[in-house]
Amino acid sequence: MTKADSVHSTPPLNTSASNIIDLDAARAMAPPAVALSPSNVAEVTALPVSPKSEEDLDRESQIMRAAVTYTALNGSLNGAWVAEHTGNSTVVDIVNNGVWERRNSVLRRITRLMRKAKTIRTVELWSLVSLAEVVMDQEQNGSGDSGRNLEDFEIQFLRSLFELIARHCQRQERSA
Repeated sequence: MTKADSVHSTPPLNTSASNIIDLDAARAMAPPAVALSPSNVAEVTALPVSPKSEEDLDRESQIMRAAVTYTALNGSLNGAWVAEHTGNSTVVDIVNNGVWERRNSVLRRITRLMRKAKTIRTVELWSLVSLAEVVMDQEQNGSGDSGRNLEDFEIQFLRSLFELIARHCQRQERSA
């Protein structure tokens, strides 16, 4: 054997009786397979699923979470408005710096979520309707005319809400 042959050759297999498996003998010793009828298979594989509570569903709902975030941010802005009108401009600068745009981006996110929603729970609809009231009741520029100067994205939110309600009603009607 040359040096090149020894590099490419594999070591000899150990063929002692301790490391050889006789598959035919193993198959012969195995217990026969038991065929289950389809109804028994379904019973075996069906696992009980505990229903989620309404609270758990609310926590998982992206719409609910975004609605709560929007409401909290809106509350912060309302607090800043009060501070501004009582002479505390430092609080106003801190709160308004970023909160306004964050609140608006959350409303845009809610609009996207509504457009993508296949189904919606009643509590989510209630929350969105309440949110629509908040959007409509916001005073623009201190003029006292609530809902008169809505931004385009706020109008899109309201339209998306109406479309979502219409889709929900259609599904309810078809399932009745």
